[in-house]
Amino acid sequence: MIPYSYSLHKIHHSREFGFEADDYSRFKFGDGLVSKQFGRELANGFIRDFLENDDITEQIVVISSPYCFIPTATFAMKDYFVYQLNHWLAEQGKPVVQEAKVHRTITYKEDYGELSAEDRMKLIGNDSFHIDKDFLEGKT
Repeated sequence: MIPYSYSLHKIHHSREFGFEADDYSRFKFGDGLVSKQFGRELANGFIRDFLENDDITEQIVVISSPYCFIPTATFAMKDYFVYQLNHWLAEQGKPVVQEAKVHRTITYKEDYGELSAEDRMKLIGNDSFHIDKDFLEGKT
């Protein structure tokens, strides 16, 4: 069964991540090469962990983190993830990925990266998010 969310790296220690901290820093600030690397690694891990030995029949839907006007770094990584995943799905004769967007009601004026975890949670707590549930009908 394919999970509703997936992460390639599980962080269990404050100094060991499974990826380079410097790469992550460059990724957050928009480095396209790192986005490509992370997206492809994420897709290859997802294929290995969930698709290679599973005869999927439903179409997969990929949803990136929400944004209003300016796509986030994770949006760029998602593009490379979908690109890599679609190549594999097409080679297997499977339906390619469809993408959906998380819609939100609030645009933050604050520098989200500068906020503490507590302040981030307060900010997000005032936001509303929604996904078109009809679009997801019959898909994974």
